[in-house]
Amino acid sequence: MNLFLLFPEILSFKKERQAQHRYLEETIMPGFRELENEYHEQFDTYLCHKIFKYYALYVPVVIGNGFARLHGRALSEKERRLLTLLGIVTPFFDDFFDIERLSEEKIHALFTDPFNTSVDTLMQQAFTHYGREILSSVPDKQFFRNISEEVFRSQIDSALQESSKISVEENKTLTRNKGGYSLLFYYAGMNVERNEAIQDVVYKTGALLQLCNDIFDIYKDIQKGIYTLPRSYTDITQLKLYFLSEYDELILRANALPLPKRNLEAFLRRPQFLFAMTLVSLNNLSKLQANTSGTFTWENCSRSELICDAEKLSIQLKWLRQLMSL
Repeated sequence: MNLFLLFPEILSFKKERQAQHRYLEETIMPGFRELENEYHEQFDTYLCHKIFKYYALYVPVVIGNGFARLHGRALSEKERRLLTLLGIVTPFFDDFFDIERLSEEKIHALFTDPFNTSVDTLMQQAFTHYGREILSSVPDKQFFRNISEEVFRSQIDSALQESSKISVEENKTLTRNKGGYSLLFYYAGMNVERNEAIQDVVYKTGALLQLCNDIFDIYKDIQKGIYTLPRSYTDITQLKLYFLSEYDELILRANALPLPKRNLEAFLRRPQFLFAMTLVSLNNLSKLQANTSGTFTWENCSRSELICDAEKLSIQLKWLRQLMSL
């Protein structure tokens, strides 16, 4: 990334984030509170945090604006609302598995047919409320339904990561699908012509972002007994080589798209922030492996060894060097 683009990008990001904060407070929050009043119950505090401080905030700001840049324009108001709603329902979907522990059949019904599925909790009520608007508003309903099925299947398949016996190849496929289809789920909110080559780049971007998240969340996943892809590697050098090969493939596919180069660079700019921090984390883990005579066991590492503290100046400088090299 060109250094001269970095600071304007950061300023643009902050401005867009502030605008989305206002949008959530003024436009989305009143309807959210109205649902609580209708159901005579309040949403869980942590769930609200996930929605309004993360998903409904960053899905439009980072992901949605990235999609718009790819197509050389700004995000429309309709797309902004759709992506915000898609961000809202994402943590609901996760909590149906993790918190409410609903059956696969019930979750599938809520996810695919919010118009006719009965609800038993406030979270289910909200999910179907927003789901009906999403299904009524997405530009290509069949594309959205197809991707939704893939997202659902990927979530079901992620149960394989509860076993230490999961193979590296199974884990690679699962990681790609989970991240790739999740990003395509948001891309379905864009009013654009369907193009398989572009969708492939979106998929590969999501797949790599999922691997980044798994690397950052490795300590938490170890505590939960989850075997995400990084735990399939006992040599950090090999994990880094795999990450770089996936990144190179993404750039190769992106550069082959029949789109202006400036659009591609603008689309990749914010994901590259995360890619660069992931490389910083992998380099730190490589040093840790070297200091233990070349052997590496995830479970023997402390929280401070596995978590990359992005607030430290030394880490930020390393991140900047990595970013400039991408």
